[in-house]
Amino acid sequence: MVPSAVRWACTLHASIRTIPRTQLPSPSRTSLQAVVWVLAAAADYDNRIPPDHTAAVLAREASVGDRVWQKRTAWLRERGWLVHGPGGPSDGWQLSTP
Repeated sequence: MVPSAVRWACTLHASIRTIPRTQLPSPSRTSLQAVVWVLAAAADYDNRIPPDHTAAVLAREASVGDRVWQKRTAWLRERGWLVHGPGGPSDGWQLSTP
């Protein structure tokens, strides 16, 4: 059985591939894909990333800096792929499909 977080990442990667390279150049595309896989790996079967998984730790796992991490996760949040849990930032992140 494929975990739902992996299905989320595959669906998101398919969506990323449809974005023209003029809008999302190669370095940004590569770092976004790394961030997506780190988020999927950090999520459990409920598509949740606990609040104790700090952004700095996840950024290191994705081999990107904190600023790049913030940009990429902001891009995912703006498009509805990543949301905070019902309790806000203290509730961690939840993977979502717009």
